[in-house]
Amino acid sequence: MSKRMVRVLVALLVLALLFGCTPTPPAPGGDAPGGDAAPGGDTPGAERSRTVNIAFSENATTLDPHNFTNQGSRATVHMTFEALVRSDHAGNHFPHLAESWEFNEDGSAMTLRLREGVYFHNGEYFDADAVVFNFERLIEGRSTLGVAINFWQALESVEAIDQYNVRLNFDGPFSSALTSLKCTFMIPPGAFEEHGEALFNDQIMYGTGPWIFEEWVDGQFARFTKNTSYWNIANYDSYFNEVFIRYVVEPSSAVAAHLAGDVDAYIGIGGISADMVPLYAGAEDRIQVVNFLTSSFKYLHLSYREGSVFHDENVRWALVYGIDRQSISDNLLGGGPPVRSMFPQGVVGYDPTIEPYVFDPDRARQFLEDSTYDGRELLLLANSGSPSAESVNLAIADMLGQVGFNIVVRVEDSATFNTLRAAGEYDIFSIHSMYGDGNPFNHLTARILRDIHGSYFYDTEMFAVIEEFTIAMDPDERQRLAAQVNRMFRELPGPQTAYAVLYANQAINWGITGIDLFPDGFVGFNRVDWDPTLIP
Repeated sequence: MSKRMVRVLVALLVLALLFGCTPTPPAPGGDAPGGDAAPGGDTPGAERSRTVNIAFSENATTLDPHNFTNQGSRATVHMTFEALVRSDHAGNHFPHLAESWEFNEDGSAMTLRLREGVYFHNGEYFDADAVVFNFERLIEGRSTLGVAINFWQALESVEAIDQYNVRLNFDGPFSSALTSLKCTFMIPPGAFEEHGEALFNDQIMYGTGPWIFEEWVDGQFARFTKNTSYWNIANYDSYFNEVFIRYVVEPSSAVAAHLAGDVDAYIGIGGISADMVPLYAGAEDRIQVVNFLTSSFKYLHLSYREGSVFHDENVRWALVYGIDRQSISDNLLGGGPPVRSMFPQGVVGYDPTIEPYVFDPDRARQFLEDSTYDGRELLLLANSGSPSAESVNLAIADMLGQVGFNIVVRVEDSATFNTLRAAGEYDIFSIHSMYGDGNPFNHLTARILRDIHGSYFYDTEMFAVIEEFTIAMDPDERQRLAAQVNRMFRELPGPQTAYAVLYANQAINWGITGIDLFPDGFVGFNRVDWDPTLIP
């Protein structure tokens, strides 16, 4: 018996105890959750449980919808809270809480027409005053709230024109406003004024969305019940009465839970670890494994703090040539296209004329020999929520070790990783990332210009081009400027270097619909539904 199968069998025993002993509160109306069938009873003609369980590879770290910085938090709060616009994550935006929008002539302001007849879960009415309150909170929290830091540095003011029209004023042309809007969820002003941060810390959580927040147990699960008064129920009236997002970071435990029928889907950040997919063999009648190429990717970010070895260009080139990217993709991540730079296909700035990275250990050794590197130990920090985090980063450390680097790997949970990264307590960090809507604006402004990850990188020329990109409204000009930045990442080289573009494998029971698997690598659960006709 393989070690991998042993891990899954052990995980099955643990999960039998965990899921069997976790109390499941009754659903609204007094009915026992799950109806007449257990989770996993997805059989044509059978009464299917009204509870759906989704295993997710990353924990939520906050419930404040204005302060999320990871997918675990975003997917959790998005069940309950909604944005003014929706997106297909490929650059197209659609009305949601806002029915329409219009930029002024130079793109420095936009007016939004709000939807009428929308209420928060606590009965508060959604209108222009609510929108103004939300954006004023983001302006006040410009340096503390994750959504403000990442998306709204250009926002100068917000004003209500009348009850259903709002104007956002920017410090200049802001072509990425729609991308920012789709990531900005509305909270009720009256409830926040009454409770303050306790609205999230005490899990009160009133949104406008299709799911009412019930409970979050850190590191275990979040539970939601159906909002039967949802404003858009004519277009989305889920079969399910109850949703559990279960945070299962350890891959074999997630697969074991899925095979045992304790969860109905296993969704991994960037996809399920490639070495877990073969374990689904024999379950094809119940579970489909979806495989698709995304524009999400994995990269290394270098520290440039005082005394860092990466101030030496030769050290950076040694690192670039010392990593066998294709081997990592093929053997640890399920395959992927050749990596060219930081902007993969589907992202504004992608340039197919850039040659893929080359693995050349002899050249890497020569660069290191010609450098000032003194053999010191370098910390490679990784996030356990990323696919195959430990195996991938140990492989990188081993490859770099063979050309003369001394790398130690630390894999931390998402909260600890984010804290250490923000404080700059690393020499290199490794992370899975994606560009929402295929737009690199957020990445370039937050991670490069404002250096929210404490790398101390500074390059006058790159910064100037990024600043031009942030105000360019013409699509062709945005492509030209982003492509220029893309080349700069290769030519410096740094402060970031990509090492994998990902195919994603996600495992979902036949008949489960509405789990959004977007081309940019983002996922969403707030439209989950059931269609028994899809069961083979």
